[in-house]
Amino acid sequence: MTFDPMQPFASSELLSEVMEALGRFEFTLYGRIPRRHRRGEPTKHELDLNLGVIHFTADDFHRLSQFFEGFNRK
Repeated sequence: MTFDPMQPFASSELLSEVMEALGRFEFTLYGRIPRRHRRGEPTKHELDLNLGVIHFTADDFHRLSQFFEGFNRK
C-alpha cells in the first residue's frame, strides 16, 4: 500500500498508532490531555482534536515536530 497524502489516514493501523501516540503525549505545562474529537471521528482524510485552550511551549512544538517526523519516515 502506497501512502496517499490526500488520504493520510486511509490505513486504520496508522490512524490507530497516531491516535494512541497522541494520547500518550506529555505537554510541558499540562501533562497528558484527554483526546476529544471536535467534529466526529477521524476519517481517512483528517482528524480534528479539541485540546481546549492550552499554551504550547517551544519544547512542545519541538517534540510534536519530532513525533510527526517519525510517522513521516514510515
